[in-house]
Amino acid sequence: MVSDFSALSARIEAWAARREFASFVSILEPNSVDRILDVGAGYGWVSANVAGLCGELLALEPDRKRVRHIRRNHPSVKVMLAVAEFLPFRPLIFDKIYLKRSFHHFTDQEAGLKEARRVMKPEGILVIQEVSPERQGKLIKLAERWLRRAHVNFLSLDDLEVKLESEGFHAYYSKPAPAGFFLVANKKTNQTLPSRF
Repeated sequence: MVSDFSALSARIEAWAARREFASFVSILEPNSVDRILDVGAGYGWVSANVAGLCGELLALEPDRKRVRHIRRNHPSVKVMLAVAEFLPFRPLIFDKIYLKRSFHHFTDQEAGLKEARRVMKPEGILVIQEVSPERQGKLIKLAERWLRRAHVNFLSLDDLEVKLESEGFHAYYSKPAPAGFFLVANKKTNQTLPSRF
C-alpha cells in the first residue's frame, strides 16, 4: 500500500509540476551561472528540469524514500537528505532558493526562513509556491494528515508576506498559481546576517 501510494504521489507531483512549470520558470528565471537550492524537492521532477537550466542545482529532501526515488529516477540531480531548519551549507552561496509546495511542511517555518536567508547571497531571490488555505489547503491538509501523518501549516499570501518580512526578507512580487500563489522575495539590506560557521 505504501509503495503504491508513493508511486501515485510521484505521478501526481510530476503532473502538477508539468502543468505549472512554465509559469514557475518564468518567475525563477534560472540561468547558466545560477547556483540554485530546491528545499523540499519531493520526488524530484522539478529539480531534474530546473537543473538543466542553471549552473548548479542542489536538492534537499527530508524523506529518505523520496531521496532514494530521486537518485534512482533522476540521477543527474544532486540530492541530499536534509531539513530546511538546518541547511548544511556555509553562508551566502546560493543565487536562488525555491520552496515549491514545501513551506507548509516546515516544522519550524521561522527557522527555515532564517536558514534560507543565511545561505542566500545578498542579491539572491527566494521563490515560494504554496497552496492557498482558502482554496485547496483544507482538503490537502486533511489528506496529508490522514494518509501521510504529515505536519502541515498553510499560510495565506498576506500571512506569508508578514512572516517573510519578520525574518529579514522583502516580498516584492506575487502571482496566482493553480490552487495557490507564487511569492518572490529578496533580502532586506539593512540587517546583519546571522552566522553559524
